[in-house]
Amino acid sequence: MNRVHPHLRTIDVERLPVGEPVDGVAEHLASCPVCTEQVERLKAQARAFVDQRPATLVVPRIRARGRPSPWWQRWWWLSVPAAVTASFTLMLAPSSPSESGTPFGARVGLLLGSSY
Repeated sequence: MNRVHPHLRTIDVERLPVGEPVDGVAEHLASCPVCTEQVERLKAQARAFVDQRPATLVVPRIRARGRPSPWWQRWWWLSVPAAVTASFTLMLAPSSPSESGTPFGARVGLLLGSSY
């Protein structure tokens, strides 16, 4: 509230219904019906919101969800790329040193198209 704007600031009006203290508001509300009506309207909206969604309905729904699943159950899909990578690596690796004369890196290079 100042000389240019004779009413309370919007932020001060919005603090009142939730119980936050604001300096100098009580005196202004006693003399200004516009601000008093605005505060009462906000209080009524806050009551309507709480009546529409009471905690007695919300809390049981949150508890019904239960605990979150362990990380390994949420990240199960990572096993697919890991299995593909492991099988690809086993496919490229020689089964014995005498079976293949080329080193492992050369086989990967041949597969990717580069020459050694």
